[in-house]
Amino acid sequence: MLPLNYRRQHLRPMHHRNKLTALVGVCLTCFCFIVGNQPLHGGLVVLERYSYAGVYGFAGSGGAVLESDVEDSLDQLSGGFAFDHNYDLFLNGSEPAATGSARSIGSLVASDLVTAGTNSLQISASRTASGMTEWLAGNGNGISNLKQEIRVRFSVTGENLNYSLTGLFDPGDTAGDLHTISLYRPFTADQLFNITSAGALNESGVLLAGRTYELRMRLNDNLSANSGSPGPFSDASSFNFNFQVSAVPEPSSFACMIVVGTILASVRQRKGNGS
Repeated sequence: MLPLNYRRQHLRPMHHRNKLTALVGVCLTCFCFIVGNQPLHGGLVVLERYSYAGVYGFAGSGGAVLESDVEDSLDQLSGGFAFDHNYDLFLNGSEPAATGSARSIGSLVASDLVTAGTNSLQISASRTASGMTEWLAGNGNGISNLKQEIRVRFSVTGENLNYSLTGLFDPGDTAGDLHTISLYRPFTADQLFNITSAGALNESGVLLAGRTYELRMRLNDNLSANSGSPGPFSDASSFNFNFQVSAVPEPSSFACMIVVGTILASVRQRKGNGS
């Protein structure tokens, strides 16, 4: 058995050192968690936002006209946008001044949400559009136009940021129409992606600090029917996507974890030697 004086002089100081080391380890862990999860130098500023949806239906013949023209837009930098409208226009030659018959049908349901933070940006959107036109007789004319757009411009300051795009994109019949979802730098040739065909969305990369970017989605479904092109013609488009921008983990957070791991390993070793 060890002498009493030896235990007082050696074992107790080692016990106190272990407590102190453990306390330092806990403090460093808390500090690294705060620094690693809240970057001090990141930054993102939303500069412009434009959400738009509009439908236009027309069925006409001679002096008789049936129309449905409805649109809505939002330019607030954050918040939600919603639009829901449909029409079914049927004109026949028995109406006054009508010398023919035509039909136009359209439907558009749209919603999107922009949420911005100091180091983050999230844009979620969903759209479903469908249209149909047909010529029936005489000089009847049917038109169905469905237009929609989302545009968010933002700048990255301080540090680089990560981005990701997920979801589904179906532009429908693209003949003669404009359907695209893209991320690019305005007024430059720098384009990070430009999607024009149907499929799953899966894009990711890094946004460089000190630059301005714009996410843009445009869908135009345009249909027209007359005696020279009677139809019926129909088209449908839809998409849902989630675009996210988040901070890149700072190297300092990894360094902190290494230091904390070393300290905790040292504490366990000392405890083992002292047991």
